[in-house]
Order: sequence, then structure tokens, then C-alpha cells
Amino acid sequence: MNIDQQKPRDFRRPRVLNSGTAAAALLLSILFFHPLSARAEPRLPYLFTDHLVLQQGMNISVWGWADPEEHIAVTLGANTREVVTSADGHWSVLLPAMHAGGPFTLSVRGKKAVEVKDVLLGEVWIASGQSNMTYALSGATGAAEEIPAANYPQMRFFTVPKKIALTPQENTLPAAWEVCTPDTAKIFSAVAYYFGRDLHKALNVPIGIILSSWPGSAGEEWTDLNSLRREPVLRPIVQRWEVEPAGVKAFAAEPAEISVEFDDFELLPAAGSAGTPTLFSNFDDGSSRTETGGVWTYNWSEVPNTSFQLVSPGRGGSGYAARVEGRLDGTSSSSFHASFKSDGSPQDLSTFLGIRFWVRGKGSVQFQTLQPTISDWDNYSAEAIRATPEWQEVTIWFKDLRQAGWGLHSERVDWFSDQYHGSY
Repeated sequence: MNIDQQKPRDFRRPRVLNSGTAAAALLLSILFFHPLSARAEPRLPYLFTDHLVLQQGMNISVWGWADPEEHIAVTLGANTREVVTSADGHWSVLLPAMHAGGPFTLSVRGKKAVEVKDVLLGEVWIASGQSNMTYALSGATGAAEEIPAANYPQMRFFTVPKKIALTPQENTLPAAWEVCTPDTAKIFSAVAYYFGRDLHKALNVPIGIILSSWPGSAGEEWTDLNSLRREPVLRPIVQRWEVEPAGVKAFAAEPAEISVEFDDFELLPAAGSAGTPTLFSNFDDGSSRTETGGVWTYNWSEVPNTSFQLVSPGRGGSGYAARVEGRLDGTSSSSFHASFKSDGSPQDLSTFLGIRFWVRGKGSVQFQTLQPTISDWDNYSAEAIRATPEWQEVTIWFKDLRQAGWGLHSERVDWFSDQYHGSY
């Protein structure tokens, strides 16, 4: 069977820049993360990579890991501090404040030497928020003129990878600082880019922007439990979490196995009309084509330990069904995606009231629609559906779809694409 693979398209001074504000296809998002491996040599968090920007005018914290009781010397410019690693392999030093400037080399010497090159001192800001903060410069107004001009060697970006964590973390998943160029700027946050650019021009010092945003996330998900407990109005959030089943809590920290099958997609005509349901896709010809001229695709870019395949028999004991299986958690996503047309353009479905399909397996899916009028992450969606071992019929009425984060609904949904978002 031919399955078409979709190409991927996505401190010392804790000041926060906040902002709150995404077509034809079907998707199943799969989640997966890679734990960090331990190494004995002096090791720094991913925040300390080449092109690092440190905050001017404040003491500079540097930390990492090495062998227990290893002697570590940290040097930046004319300043050196020494420390002995603790019994559990941790070390940290505090370097004196420095003025804006650079470039410098940050040197960490123990049994081996580690160097971080092209380090600048300047202004460091955290850009945090939801989909508006994530929205890339490439889609912003004026991008065609701005992107070619985005050459600012003294402005750098660090994007924090998404990871669910129930306790404070000493490190991120693998990531690195990037110098602002047209190529890096166009996929970076538009809000954060323009803020950093204007600040750089106004102050004439190096600028570091740390992008830590997650579309659709709620404020309490960024807040530690003790802080939530202190506020009576927020305490019920903690109480709801505390009574969650052990399996739900475990999934927040560890990947889980999923295996979900789909079959027999039909578009439903208006009530009272003489029309009958229109077949959209049933995979029975052993291909990933849809009846409207599009194709099913799957994105493995962030979930290498999952797969999309057509399996036999499908529902009813014959033909084929589509299956997505592997290991996932709630952090990164991939997409199980079906276009209406070969060129990916939208389809006019105003004569239909909904869509029906069948699903079975282990996991949950969420039906979403993407419309040309919505260029945000927050697509129209239905409630999540938990798969069962036996085939179950699912009917989605277009009138019931809402933007997930905002609860908004348009009375007329004429042009759209369909997207599945799957989670365990």
C-alpha cells in the first residue's frame, strides 16, 4: 500500500513578554519525547550553547553536571569561579555582573573542557503565551518585506521545546541558540521578533529572546501546585488533579502505547434532503487516496516511534482500515492528514451537515476543522473521543464545532478542512 508521507511544515532575569490571540486536511497528532542521557564529563544545560546571550548588569548563574567531587573551573571574560561537584554530580557557580558586549567564550574545565563560543552580554527576555505568541513571522503582516531584512547578528533566539513536567526542570529537551537571520526569523514568533528588533534598535545592545509558549495552554498549567493551593479560587484545580486516576498522572510524565484504527468516512447531507451520505474515504482499494481527489498523509517528524499503515481487514471483515500506532505523550505532535483536493485547497461543504466515521482501538481522537479564515492554531474542534476495542460509530455535526481555546462558533461553516488530533 502506498502511504504518502507529509513533509514537516510549527535566567537570571525572568521578565516576561505576554500575548494571547492556524487549509484542507485530516490529522492525528502523536506525542513522543526523548529523555536525556547521563554523561560523566562536565555537561551544561542546553540553554548554554554557542551564540548564548546573558543578561547584562546582573550576577550570572552557570550550572551543570560532572562526576561526583570533580573540580570545576568556570571562566567568562576576566572572571573565573571554581567549585567541587556535589555527591550527586551537580555543580553551580555565580559569576559577577558584566556590562553589555562580547563576543566571549564561556569555558568550563574539569576532567575535560567544554567551551561555549560567541557569547554576548545584553538584554534577555522571555516571550511566553499561547498561539498568538507562537505565530510565526512568515505569516504576519509585512512579512514579505521584513524577512529579507532580518539580519541582526547581535539578536539571538532560543525556543524551549515542549515537555510536560510535574516538577521544576534543570534542563530542556535538546535545543540551541540561533542567530537572527532571514531563515531563523521567519519561523520564529512574530511578536517576539518585532519586540526584540525594536529593543535592539532602541538600546543598541545584544538581545536574547527565549520563546517558551504553548498554543491552547491555560494559566494554571504554567503554575506550580503550591501556588495554586494558596489561592482559594484556584484550589479546586489542584483538587481535580489529585483525584485523577494513576494512569492519567503517569501519562503526564511517561509515554504510553496507542493503537487507533479509522474506517468508512462519509459526509452527511442536510436533513430532509433526498441525498444519501457521500463516501469520503474507506481505504478499500488499498491506497491512501480520498474520493474527492485528495490523499491521506502522515507526519513522522516528531514521532519516529509511531507508524501509519493500512491494515486488513477493515470494518465489516473486508477491505482495509487506517491504523496509527506507537508511543506518545502530551508534548509534541504529528499529523494524520487527509486533503479534499490534490492541491490541498479548501472544499465547499455547505451542502453537508456533518461527517460520520468509525473508530476502534486504544487511545483518543479529536476531530478538528481548519478554515481559510482561521490562520491560528486554535482550530474548530469537537470533544475528544476515546476509542474502544470494538468499532464505534462517530458522528460530528458541523454546527457543534467550536474553537477549542475560545469556544467560538461561526453560524456558517462553508469552507473547511478536517483534522484529527489524537492523544492517549
